Amino acid sequence: MANSQQCLGCHACEIACVMAHNDEQHVLSQHHFHPRITVIKHQQQRSAVTCHHCEDAPCARSCPNGAISHVDDSIQVNQQKCIGCKSCVVACPFGTMQIVLTPVAAGKVKATAHKCDLCAGRENGPACVENCPADALQLVTDVALSGMAKSRRLRTARQETSTWHASTAAQEMPVMSKVEQMQATPARGEPDKLAIEARKPVLMKFICHFAPTRHNGKPRAALSAASTAFVNGPARCITIYRSGLNW
Repeated sequence: MANSQQCLGCHACEIACVMAHNDEQHVLSQHHFHPRITVIKHQQQRSAVTCHHCEDAPCARSCPNGAISHVDDSIQVNQQKCIGCKSCVVACPFGTMQIVLTPVAAGKVKATAHKCDLCAGRENGPACVENCPADALQLVTDVALSGMAKSRRLRTARQETSTWHASTAAQEMPVMSKVEQMQATPARGEPDKLAIEARKPVLMKFICHFAPTRHNGKPRAALSAASTAFVNGPARCITIYRSGLNW
């Protein structure tokens, strides 16, 4: 199990994995560097991704040749049965299955599935867990996993019951009548009123002059000009129409 909050992204697990499957020796070239665990990075987050060894493994169900099976509470690949069809690669929901090409003869290679095998046969267990400098990788049992889930649920429950964690909307509000609510409401501010002389508006009188024109042989009114005069007094708009015109 990988803890992304503790992962440093140092790739020490990848190097340890490759060396554990190469007689504790580093590979000679990048072409032969095929770790069974991968460190992924996204913005400020880092985490190691490897096979989850699912109880109902999709890769095992998808294998047409029965090369993937459960062995000692883990998922193992039988390299002799694997035909390199990539069915397991497509079926794995975590993207931890890979196909590796191994030279077998002059100009010939063998394609086989490549995944974490929990360092089966290694005395100290998984090399990635042993060499992680931040202890971000752990090999846990079902009992330990259930205990971790229980502790997380209890921690979440304690946070939700804390007064500082409760939302304001969830707190009980005092019940008040409408009269009490109106009395508790602050008075609305009124704008400052100016004296009448300061507020005396400027009259804008629009005199819209219509001149006759013809459309289809009939007289029609058309707006020809508009004049604006500014005088003192009540605001009003006077519109003068010519009589005897058809609209």
